[in-house]
Amino acid sequence: MRKPSQMILEGILSMMQSKGMTTQSLANALRISKKELKRILAGKSPLTVDLLSELGVVLELQDSDLQQFMGASLSEEINLEPQDTIGLHTVEEEEDWSPNPVGNHPMQLIKLGFAIGCDMFLVMVTEHLEHSGIPEQVLRQFQ
Repeated sequence: MRKPSQMILEGILSMMQSKGMTTQSLANALRISKKELKRILAGKSPLTVDLLSELGVVLELQDSDLQQFMGASLSEEINLEPQDTIGLHTVEEEEDWSPNPVGNHPMQLIKLGFAIGCDMFLVMVTEHLEHSGIPEQVLRQFQ
């Protein structure tokens, strides 16, 4: 599978060609050496966000151009359908996340926070957690 950076580099090369730019003229516009630019375009040196931003200005790239570089080809390469997800668990549409007024409110908040990926800072009174299954040593350590 091609890396996203490789797809962007291929798109940049095609934009250079369509504008009739040489590596020397692009290197001059970016104020870097031709050798450094060639290493970046060959994928031997990293393409930084700063340089990508400068390339966007020099080549007059639009957001849609970057999406085009990656969009369809990335989806095809990893065989994703639009509804597929990678990595994080997502809440299924059929799950009911409306609050239960008579349910365990702290548990509902924690489950919802984890489901939507919120950062949480929890403060608990450990005296109330003695029958929670948390080991005694942990409760004493974190009073």
